[in-house]
Amino acid sequence: MRAVRRMHDAGMDHPDLNLGNILVGPEGAHVIDLDRVTFEAGPLSRARRERALTRLARSSVKITGSEGLWHDAYREERPS
Repeated sequence: MRAVRRMHDAGMDHPDLNLGNILVGPEGAHVIDLDRVTFEAGPLSRARRERALTRLARSSVKITGSEGLWHDAYREERPS
């Protein structure tokens, strides 16, 4: 969730954010498929962040059968 939080803090809005677009490996997580990403002048608004996290939760339900803890994990992250 740090990668998603950093992306939103940087003003990036990923319209197709889903579990398939987050790669996790030994070096951490990376968000991919950035062809439709838009950039804002500052951090994303709360509404845009919530929309992205809701989409991510729907993706989790489709893949794992559970919404997961995406919203809670995201909120626990602190901007660096």
